[in-house]
Amino acid sequence: MLQDRGAIIKRMQVPLMKYCLPFYFTLIPSEAATNLQRFDGLKYGMQPDFKEGEDLNDYIVRVRSEFFGTNVKRRAMLGNFLLSSKFEKYNEKVRTAQKVRRMLIEEWNAEMISKDIDVVISPTTIGEEPTRISDVVGGSKTKNRNPVFEFKMDYYSAFPNSIGIPSITIPI
Repeated sequence: MLQDRGAIIKRMQVPLMKYCLPFYFTLIPSEAATNLQRFDGLKYGMQPDFKEGEDLNDYIVRVRSEFFGTNVKRRAMLGNFLLSSKFEKYNEKVRTAQKVRRMLIEEWNAEMISKDIDVVISPTTIGEEPTRISDVVGGSKTKNRNPVFEFKMDYYSAFPNSIGIPSITIPI
């Protein structure tokens, strides 16, 4: 359809993309954990009223428990673990992930420029059946979902998200 309307179709390869998920799930949760610290219900995020007898710590725990979804909590926990000094090689893993990000950006830019590419079309998720919003937000299936499967579902969306390029998902 695009060719019929004048588009020139070119194939591109980003060999480092195979490292995107390990990099993504090292660096992105670490960044998310630090960014989510401010969502404590005091200045940022949902701001429900204090309950009688509730201290500040209880309030923050309640806000994050009630208003953070399962995936957000999971990524914040993973990110805090990766940034923790109790994790033996935390600095090494995060630094390596940052280097991989830089290499991915350079490889992406070189491919886009060398082939004069304006738009990239790729799948959004793995598999044939897309994840429905009801599967992720509430619903009985959410509790039975395999976190590793959910991480793998990010294979194609992790790349643009992690190197800072805009993307859009079109349900076709």
